[in-house]
Amino acid sequence: MNKIEMYFMGHLTPKKFSKLQERLDKAVQNAPESESLLKILKILFTTEEANYAYQLPLSFFTLEEAMKILKKNKIDCLAILNNLADKGFLFDFENSTTKAFFVAPPMPGFFEFALMRTNGNFDKKILCELFQ
Repeated sequence: MNKIEMYFMGHLTPKKFSKLQERLDKAVQNAPESESLLKILKILFTTEEANYAYQLPLSFFTLEEAMKILKKNKIDCLAILNNLADKGFLFDFENSTTKAFFVAPPMPGFFEFALMRTNGNFDKKILCELFQ
């Protein structure tokens, strides 16, 4: 058994991760279901984060739109979206009147951003092997 198999041994894929994968597969640059992809999503996201991420639109959306979708107040919603942006999952844009977001494509996109932005929060060796 290799290191990756040991890392995930006995873990089932919660429905939230499957829903996130299905959502990403609907993007212009799709992300077909695979064991490796689900393992990557489990490394990058908590179940709660996957729950929020799969609900977000694949096109540009504003903070106000996200508040309605996620049923969160401004402060909580902004914290969730900023956390997803810190992980490289979202691009965030702001001007004097609007804060907007966009789900990054899987590759090139949030897979690479996850390695650049996470400051050692994840085992990069395992992530790189799964990306390969």
